[in-house]
Amino acid sequence: EQGLFEEALGQLLETDDPSEAARLVARQRRRITDKEQWHRLDVWLRLLPVPLIEGSPELLMLQAWSRENRGHDREMADALDRLEPLLKTAPLDDAAHQRLAGEVDVLRSLQHYRAGRGGPALECAESALRRLPDASAAERAYATILLGLSLQMVGEAGRAHEVVLQTLDRAQGTGTFHGRVLMTLGFLHWIAGNLGLVARTGASLLELARTHELPETGTAGAYFQGIASYQMGELPRAESLLACAAQARETPNSFFWSQANCALALAQQARGDPGAARETASAFLGELLERGISAQVPVAQALVAELALRQGRHSEAVQWARTFEPGSPSFHYGVYVPELTLARALLAEGASQSRDRAVELLERQDGFFTSIHNVRFSIEVHALQA
Repeated sequence: EQGLFEEALGQLLETDDPSEAARLVARQRRRITDKEQWHRLDVWLRLLPVPLIEGSPELLMLQAWSRENRGHDREMADALDRLEPLLKTAPLDDAAHQRLAGEVDVLRSLQHYRAGRGGPALECAESALRRLPDASAAERAYATILLGLSLQMVGEAGRAHEVVLQTLDRAQGTGTFHGRVLMTLGFLHWIAGNLGLVARTGASLLELARTHELPETGTAGAYFQGIASYQMGELPRAESLLACAAQARETPNSFFWSQANCALALAQQARGDPGAARETASAFLGELLERGISAQVPVAQALVAELALRQGRHSEAVQWARTFEPGSPSFHYGVYVPELTLARALLAEGASQSRDRAVELLERQDGFFTSIHNVRFSIEVHALQA
């Protein structure tokens, strides 16, 4: 009754039947997800016994969302793999089943999008919006984000903007939902290379965050304004904004936090402060290792190599290039692509074989970014090809 949920959980978990603790977490999910309090959700899930989570579709769904927010993609997928068979047998009413199936569709859409599979991502996003009730505002917002991004990926940029702008009209004043739709608009403008509109969207996100006290939305606003300022050469402003986003360790999802660190280091380097850039990259790598976000570690290591190139320490970058495996081209809607650092390192090495490998790598990247209609990174690839 007094809102002391962590204390209540502790009391419930000392009883003979901890299932009431699980029900408490499920009942309070809107209170924490709609207020972007993902760190509290992590604490709650860690308090619950593993068998309790594994037997509850609601808790497994929350675990999947928590892992996605923290950047643990493999763990998110594992949670979904365990959840889907449970949905077929769990004693759920039709409304609960449809809602949970819709949430699964959202995260499956995200998986497809990140793999560059625009068609399947679009199908899952559309399915999510058919299944999710209006009360699932945050999840519907995320599905809308993926619908817009997937439409852009398959070459329907006009329809993507139409969908997002129509949704934005309905989202006014709804807090988290409104913020998620604005983020979608920011990503669409960034992918298209429309920097002025990226900055304007960032300003709208910052104002929304102040009005509704939404920390993740505020981080996104600082990030979008920061990357636009960096690309337009407004370096002191970029550094100030990106530092705010990069320092917000508890509130944002891992995407904004990690990409803000990359952009901050690049802005510091461009401003002529290589020491600060190296310090930012080193601290970023250390934080990833400490937090166990292993998927982002190669990004941080590549960023260190990128700075080495820009600071004239070519041998250090070439050494990194010999250990980096680029794999297949993958989606990017952030600010930094490690594969392009590899191309720069190969060109810096100067040997004929290295140049040939750089040409081949850039041709693959060019074909991929063209196929997914990513103008922003196509520009960067073309510059390196030239």
